[in-house]
Amino acid sequence: MATHQFHQVGAICAIAGTVIAGISNGMHPPLTDPDGIIRNAAGTTNWVIIHWGLIIGIVVMQLGFYAVIETLLAPADHTDTGPYALWAIYTLTVGLVLWISVFAAEIALKPLADAVRVNQSSESGALVLANLADSTATAAICVYFLGITLLGLSILLTGRHPRWIGIMGLTVGVVITLSVGLRKAFLGASPWTEGIPFQTLVVLFWIWTVVLAVHLWHISSRIGGKERGAF
Repeated sequence: MATHQFHQVGAICAIAGTVIAGISNGMHPPLTDPDGIIRNAAGTTNWVIIHWGLIIGIVVMQLGFYAVIETLLAPADHTDTGPYALWAIYTLTVGLVLWISVFAAEIALKPLADAVRVNQSSESGALVLANLADSTATAAICVYFLGITLLGLSILLTGRHPRWIGIMGLTVGVVITLSVGLRKAFLGASPWTEGIPFQTLVVLFWIWTVVLAVHLWHISSRIGGKERGAF
């Protein structure tokens, strides 16, 4: 696959993943404590579909980020972005695994949550799984958006992308990591970490992802023109 085609596929993946994850997140019941997660799982008929959508969306979106990082590691880029870009790959990959673990745990929670309605003896197992999903989600927010922070920093330092795109990614990553992930880890859940403020920050992250994807498509078209002109 030619370089420009790889970048175009990455741009499509970033946008498609954002759309899939956004729709799935919009269908998700409001975030709540572990007890509330059990009630949400039991009361939501499309719970499993929602979480499979989140898994597929974030995996496809990640492919787009890998394509962006590839542009930062190209030999022609004589900047110091290499180490940050590599750390972004590692951190985003660990964050992706954590998010998949969260959504898989919530999928596994569905039959237990349904059973609680019939037999309260299932409640302890459901609560353990719900707490595990909640704790893992906190870790996922910290790690994944640290990766977005590193990606934004890499974009900011390189000369291949507009600096404002890097600043936007860096800002969104830092704000979510500190004000949501670390805040919840050390101070516990709050309306900020579970409600509209967090969801607003997530929407800003998705907007940035789409902007980044559009720019990736633009530079891929430029590269494609150069590659065709070489023949």
